[in-house]
Amino acid sequence: METMERISTLKGKPGTSVSLLFQRPDKTKYTVKVKRQPIFSSTVGKVRLLDEKNGIGLLHIRSFAKSTPKELDTALDALKAKGLQAIVLDLRFNTGGLLDTAIAVTGRFIRGGVICTLKGRNGNRRVRKADPAVFLGKEFPIVVLINRYSASGSEVLASCLRDRGAAILVGERSFGKG
Repeated sequence: METMERISTLKGKPGTSVSLLFQRPDKTKYTVKVKRQPIFSSTVGKVRLLDEKNGIGLLHIRSFAKSTPKELDTALDALKAKGLQAIVLDLRFNTGGLLDTAIAVTGRFIRGGVICTLKGRNGNRRVRKADPAVFLGKEFPIVVLINRYSASGSEVLASCLRDRGAAILVGERSFGKG
């Protein structure tokens, strides 16, 4: 089956079943019946202290979905409880997602103000600002890791933190979408 055909076969109403036919390298076949259910994929991963003595924490944000701000808050609370003093924010391979979410995440690291300005095809400009209510309450030293696959919302986050003097960027030139 082609990829899109496989996806449409597997997708369906949660609780319903689908039978899958597999073939082993020795050409024998077997069938597996699976129940469809939602798959939750976290957007914040690799949450740990890299250096306990100096309180350097690592947070990897894979993408920006509706759940990301809450996931990030939970991760930051856990790291702060362990003595967080500085953050390595890994945005490598983060191709973006929801712009509103990227803006909400950025607001956690800066004390209000402009995050980005959007310019439409018709020339209209829209300024997006940080919500001061979501600021962490402390400006942590931040290093942001980016690579050529960091795009869109991750570029908005990284460039805002850099432009505001809140972070140092390390890695490769980003994708260039944001």
